Amino acid sequence: MRIARRLGFAVMVIAGLAGSDTWAAPAARTRPAPAAPVAARPRLDFPDPTGTTRFERVWGDGADVLVLAGDKRVLRMERSGAIQEGTGPSNPIAFALTGTPPTAKFAIAGTSGELAIYDGATLEYGLAPALDAEALTGIAYDSGGRLHVAGRHRALYVRELDATWRTYRYPGGGVGVIAAGFGPGGLYLIGAHARVFSFASGQFRELTLTGLTSAVQGAAWTHAWMNGAGDRVWITCGKHLLTLELPSGNLKTTPSPLFFDPSSFAGARAHGGDLIALGSMSELALYDGTGFTRVPGEVRHSGGLYIDVKQSMVYEVEWGKLNRFPVRHPRLGTGAGEAWVPRP
Repeated sequence: MRIARRLGFAVMVIAGLAGSDTWAAPAARTRPAPAAPVAARPRLDFPDPTGTTRFERVWGDGADVLVLAGDKRVLRMERSGAIQEGTGPSNPIAFALTGTPPTAKFAIAGTSGELAIYDGATLEYGLAPALDAEALTGIAYDSGGRLHVAGRHRALYVRELDATWRTYRYPGGGVGVIAAGFGPGGLYLIGAHARVFSFASGQFRELTLTGLTSAVQGAAWTHAWMNGAGDRVWITCGKHLLTLELPSGNLKTTPSPLFFDPSSFAGARAHGGDLIALGSMSELALYDGTGFTRVPGEVRHSGGLYIDVKQSMVYEVEWGKLNRFPVRHPRLGTGAGEAWVPRP
């Protein structure tokens, strides 16, 4: 299954002059004491990717690693400037992380059953045993390190620690998975048509959802992110942001202030709680569960967003380039942000 692997890592002189305007014997010269060494400032920003690869997704480890994917390439970048690059899915969709930064492992799933895995040292690319080569739209590690990869319509694929696979077909009726993650009692699959399934001990169980309002009845769910605690899922649905509580299945609906439906979406576990980024047609907003704040700047691509909590920055990848949006928000320790004022 291993197809391709490539790894790449990426004085000032001070002179003193002294002189005199007389022919008197020069005073004894003393060499100035060397300057005290200045501690190197840690790099806060991530380096810009080089080359012509059109990366379309961006993720991170929540600390000092940024991951770009697209155009059959994966780029892992550290703030220090170290870079690793390898083969990845043609059209990346989902990202999963396990372990502790900076040696955390991750996996990226995409269309046609494509999968890239970083084992903490090297990048590996291959194919999951996806039925009908279906798109892999949800991915998550369990506490034991096993990788759970959710196909959009057919089945869940579990990669054991010895790299063997187990396949579990979905119940009838279609799931349309848009995200997957572990929460209370097992794995949760978030479906595009207001369906949520839990998976444990080889069995699927559909959750009964409460709180669906008429504003979102029948509308497709398009993006989803499960928070770090695993007890809440944030979902975009048309012009609304949904909060799904686990395992109760209770939903709360919040109208989005963006003029258009959100086309890009990211979540992060910030200081004091969750923080959500929504982007659409030049607009970018943050939501912390209580209110929306505006992020100055113009979002130009409908691909991925990443909230860099450590640097208080939102990253957007646009045709292989990184766009940066400095963020002011109490949960990032950078002060109060600009309150969102809807368009007239």
